[in-house]
Amino acid sequence: MTRPLVDAGTSVLAVELGGWLAARLRTNLAGRDVTVIEGDFATVPLPDDTFDLAVCAIAFPQAGSCGVHAV
Repeated sequence: MTRPLVDAGTSVLAVELGGWLAARLRTNLAGRDVTVIEGDFATVPLPDDTFDLAVCAIAFPQAGSCGVHAV
């Protein structure tokens, strides 16, 4: 989900649940406009009034709750 957003020219802040996922994303998109944070999308503290769109994609519903919210 992150790569198409970056390829479209957006600045992305990605929240990855696991350390190995965060490391993989940092490696795969090195040099691109991506900031990667390790944590749970539902609970990680993020700055207010900073995003135009939030997108969440998970493979297993029991891994956490998320939704898509325009802000």
